[in-house]
Amino acid sequence: MHFGLLGLSRSARPSRSSWRLWTGLLRYSGAALVAIVMMLAVGYFDETEIEFFPIRPGDAQGSARVVDGDALEIKGEMFFFHGIDAPDSDQTCMIDGKLWACGQEARQALAQEIGDRHVRCEERGWDQADRIAAVCFAGFDDLNAFMVRTGWALVYPQHSTDYIAEEHDARAARRGLWASEFVEPWKWRQAQGR
Repeated sequence: MHFGLLGLSRSARPSRSSWRLWTGLLRYSGAALVAIVMMLAVGYFDETEIEFFPIRPGDAQGSARVVDGDALEIKGEMFFFHGIDAPDSDQTCMIDGKLWACGQEARQALAQEIGDRHVRCEERGWDQADRIAAVCFAGFDDLNAFMVRTGWALVYPQHSTDYIAEEHDARAARRGLWASEFVEPWKWRQAQGR
């Protein structure tokens, strides 16, 4: 005689004691998972304290020092944001005929977005100056996308078109640099002989 749709004979059915053991394990593991999700939701600990992502060679995670609107230092290693370009800290732009420190504001915007969160940078290759090009995250938030979406960085079309949609949104809403007159960061650096 067969048991259910699985085609198991009555003798192959799990015993009551093993059935209780398996259902108990499932119940407790489910409860533990719910507890972890709830602790994350109420901020008991930051999601970066849990090692969700393995670190590969070339990647890094930890406390970050903001160098520019598209550059971070983690544990002594410099990471430049892949596919985007933000004004250098000393670059200025114009609003209503007046100079303003757009490079410093871009840097401050990135520092505020990171806050005291740990950062994870994933290497995507090397840029034209032989520097590590990376996509960086604060928790689960893509910092490259944030900088373009808020108008503090531009898509660097020679290297990537990953953030074109974010740039269109920022431009249409006149966020960040788009509220001013500016020279693209790569052209500004070239004019400065950098």
